[in-house]
Amino acid sequence: MRPEDLPEDADIVGEFGNSYLLDDGDTTHTVPRTAAYELSYIHGHADLVFGDAETPPTIFEGGDGEPTVAVRPTDSQRVFTLRVDDRKPVQNPPADRDRVLSGVREIVAADGRESIVHLYEELSDAQADADLLQNVQRRYAPVPPASIQHTDDGWVVEDLFLLTWLGSVYLVTRNFDQATYHVGGGISRSDEDVEFIGLTPRGDPEDVAAGLDLTVDGESIGANEMEFLWKAYWLATYRDRHDDDLFWDLIERHVQTTRAAEQQRRHD
Repeated sequence: MRPEDLPEDADIVGEFGNSYLLDDGDTTHTVPRTAAYELSYIHGHADLVFGDAETPPTIFEGGDGEPTVAVRPTDSQRVFTLRVDDRKPVQNPPADRDRVLSGVREIVAADGRESIVHLYEELSDAQADADLLQNVQRRYAPVPPASIQHTDDGWVVEDLFLLTWLGSVYLVTRNFDQATYHVGGGISRSDEDVEFIGLTPRGDPEDVAAGLDLTVDGESIGANEMEFLWKAYWLATYRDRHDDDLFWDLIERHVQTTRAAEQQRRHD
């Protein structure tokens, strides 16, 4: 059973080595002793594991030199919003789901906060500043304003792409709770994050940012923000950047079909 297939309402009725036996009232499940299962069924944090964007954050207050850590679910069970003290919030890539939940398990078990704080530091260093990007876009509009929509996950560009704060590019219909598959000598499941397209600027964003030395409301635009804006502009002008009408027609049709199917499922 995959983590996203966890039964939300279940009780542990037995333990066998590195596995639990769960009873959800209809049937029993043998599941591995992962952080997700332990947080849900032993430590009472099913709201964190199974929550969505409307679920309040789980806050672990600091003290004695320990920082306050807040973890909030999103609409994907593989992505969480993390905050340490009053610093900016960050989101983990889907592949780091287990790192988040293992870090929370360490806090609950009173084993310290080093793991989740270290993860937060990694993400904070790599992630563009959402508020700064909003201020830059509001003042200078480097990306056509009609092309973007601000969300908790990043910018939706041309109602077709999702550009996350970590600079990853996905189709807007990408469901992070669904597995991806590699084809080659057979078909194999993968939990890796597979971007729709990999974009790499020709110049070094850090050099460009240093050369511009641009500040907005006292905050400097760094390499992460510069690369994010470059990608956003590329996506906003995607047909000019990559001249292949047949390819883009197929991608647009795929997004439309996927959305229609999802709306039909919700209606049913």
